[in-house]
Amino acid sequence: MVKKILLFVFAVLIGMTNTTVSADQEFAPRDDQLQKAILTLRDAANDGARRNEAISYLEKTSHRYPADPYVAVQLAGAYGLQAKFATTREAKAVWAAKADAVLNDVISSHPDYLLAHAIRGVHMAMSPPSLGYEKQAEKELRGVIDARPNKPTEDDMEAAVVSYLFLARLYDRQAKSLSGDAQAAKHKQAEQLRADLKTRFPKLDLSKAIAS
Repeated sequence: MVKKILLFVFAVLIGMTNTTVSADQEFAPRDDQLQKAILTLRDAANDGARRNEAISYLEKTSHRYPADPYVAVQLAGAYGLQAKFATTREAKAVWAAKADAVLNDVISSHPDYLLAHAIRGVHMAMSPPSLGYEKQAEKELRGVIDARPNKPTEDDMEAAVVSYLFLARLYDRQAKSLSGDAQAAKHKQAEQLRADLKTRFPKLDLSKAIAS
């Protein structure tokens, strides 16, 4: 369910993106084919054949446009989805490691690319609490939320939306292990994030993502 929310956000925002490929073809076009791959991962995630087809397209596109961080981040998200549906612990670990490797490469090459930080924060937030990534996830996601570029791109906006949603979900999860006033305070933090998201992006219909 969490991954479907993430891919729903990707699908909403990709429709708003109209990026022109540079003359030297460094960046992949945000065209129907890319949108189709993302929508497939959202709507047909349980279909292994279609999921693999979408991932194959993203891998080929990332190979063709290695300097495009957006495509690489989409690929990392797809690998994360593969980890979710893997049937063995070993396979889950392999796919999760592939996702982390892609994200680390993007952040190494593009340290200010907020979307990569957001997705890395999501991966940490989705990890079992026993792994101890919650504080790192909160720092990563909060950093993206607090970043306010002078001229934000569509990718920056997508990063912020994803960070609001998953930090709120992290707080909700943490609240389950609390009680009384502490639990209420944590839930209040989550609700405040959702309210801030609506205020910051009033034109985006994210009702389905927030309600899921």
